[in-house]
Amino acid sequence: MKTLVENMLPARFLADFAVYMQTCAHIELAVWHIIQLARNEDTETEQHLASHLRLKMSAYDLRKELRKASRLCPAHIGIRICDLANKIDEGFENRNMAAHGAWHVDQTSGKYRVEHYWKRGPKQSAQFFHMAEPITQRQVDVAVEEADTLLRSCVDVRSVLFEWRARRGEGEVTMIGRALSDKGLQADLAKAWATDIRNSTKLVGPRSCFFGTL
Repeated sequence: MKTLVENMLPARFLADFAVYMQTCAHIELAVWHIIQLARNEDTETEQHLASHLRLKMSAYDLRKELRKASRLCPAHIGIRICDLANKIDEGFENRNMAAHGAWHVDQTSGKYRVEHYWKRGPKQSAQFFHMAEPITQRQVDVAVEEADTLLRSCVDVRSVLFEWRARRGEGEVTMIGRALSDKGLQADLAKAWATDIRNSTKLVGPRSCFFGTL
């Protein structure tokens, strides 16, 4: 049986959308791990577990704490974390649109459209905006590729940060550090990230504002 949404949107879009949203979820997870490694707190202890779990549940707090984490690392790692934080902040509105917008195909143009609103500015004087521009399949393709690139960068920074902690004898302080210390898990991660998250067509093209990253 076809669902109502499957009748509204083509299978390719729905597949791309699923890949994109899962990529964003894994970016969020990697960011959480980076913050844990930077703070170097044992997140399985009663003292820190609740606060780290609350952090995982707030995209806003994850973005804020990722930037703070850059100050807890050597400069060469901190700079890379700042770069990740900038890219993640830049994509917030588009990411929100992807997750919460109601998508459909414009029958006249054949392009995608989304029913979505967002606000900017202080709470008492916020301005509201509506997404009016159509979206092409090409923009969707580029968005997926950019999200995948950011995820790979997050995983790489996480690995570099873990290696720095390990050299200091602190590799197994955190929950994620203990997991990464397992050589079998590291081998599985390396194998996973060596394989393109999109096993079909290689995507190239100009940078798109659509979706953003994370």
